[in-house]
Amino acid sequence: MNQERALQIGLESELATVGVFVDTTCLKANMHFPVDWVLLRDGLRTLVKSIVVIRRHVLR
Repeated sequence: MNQERALQIGLESELATVGVFVDTTCLKANMHFPVDWVLLRDGLRTLVKSIVVIRRHVLR
């Protein structure tokens, strides 16, 4: 039945989805160590950005 369904949706054969393997060793991510001052800075940036949006849209 799975083979028939695979043919219906345009696949040559059914897919085996038992295991999915992804190589993420070459992923360049914007990450930093969670030290206190960096977390505080990130939180402050987020708050300031939200204040700017609120003021721009004159929300109350």
